[in-house]
Amino acid sequence: MKKTLNLLLILVLLVTLLSACNTTPTTEKINRWENNESWTFAISLADFQTTVVQQDNTYYQDILISGENAPDSQSVDRIVPEALTGSYTIALSVAGENATVTTEQEIRATYNKDDLTEDFYQAISATELLDEEQSENELTTVTLLSKTQTSVTFKNTPQQTPISSSTVVNGFYVGKQYQALSQYKVSTEYESTKKGMIAKVTRDDETIENEIKTQTVIDSNQILTYLRSFDKQDTSFQDSPSVSVYDPLTNSTKTLRFSYTYQTNVILTHTYESGTAVKVATNLNRVDLLLDGIPFMSQLNLPDLTKETGSLDYKPTASLIDVPKHTTIRFRVGYISYQLTGYLTDALVDAVKVQASV
Repeated sequence: MKKTLNLLLILVLLVTLLSACNTTPTTEKINRWENNESWTFAISLADFQTTVVQQDNTYYQDILISGENAPDSQSVDRIVPEALTGSYTIALSVAGENATVTTEQEIRATYNKDDLTEDFYQAISATELLDEEQSENELTTVTLLSKTQTSVTFKNTPQQTPISSSTVVNGFYVGKQYQALSQYKVSTEYESTKKGMIAKVTRDDETIENEIKTQTVIDSNQILTYLRSFDKQDTSFQDSPSVSVYDPLTNSTKTLRFSYTYQTNVILTHTYESGTAVKVATNLNRVDLLLDGIPFMSQLNLPDLTKETGSLDYKPTASLIDVPKHTTIRFRVGYISYQLTGYLTDALVDAVKVQASV
């Protein structure tokens, strides 16, 4: 009997110890947006060289993801343009139990003409993608235009299960080994099943049904919104959250993982209402996103610290408990860098600034 009691005691102690070890906090996911929101980002060529040192701290314009090759590396086929400008607009609306996110992106990319093959140059000259303002005489550079429109509707719940999506691209690809126009329209309807989801993808008037073997999946057009929903405290992401991402164009499902840094030293550009333009050295939350282990996107958002200055980036709730919006201030995909415009008020910049303007 005594041996039995001792054995039970040992089992109880083991269960207690194991339970104590499994105390990694779960990263909270909630919808942090109001019923109607919109943002515009200025597009530029990523700058990995500009840094500012203040009080022994180094601040960065753009930061490479760990394991990511530099954009001009010979191991990367894509040719980095000589110059890049553009805009990216994203709008979110809520209707009933669903939310819809639409985006519009326009890019003007300037390349050395010598980097373009003759076949590609002739093909793009016959489209509206070649900048009409350029002359055919004595050209050493060529400016190309691209436009992308996306839309995705999903359930307005923390899981954000996709309902439908569409992508329209009128652009191009310029690489060392391959150059071509990139023009397509893809639409997708999602249906839930007991084992996963069915994606009905329509392209070129042809519809194909593709099976997704998980219900924990998002459409490739809702990555930024899904990322925004995560809580971003100093203890967040310790549970290594992940989600499957379905890309209708390639009919592929990849695993999206997150690498989180609570405070990252960054440089923001802001023009005060007085007209004075400044670069602000500050700390923002940073999340690096990896698709199947390959660096994909780096995102920076406003931290919770702004609540101390008067809830400048918080969503009011019925329970009177403010929910941080974690508004995306900057993100980067490859050599394309995006910074939010219009949202950074003078008060908000002063709130997040941790060092003097540079």
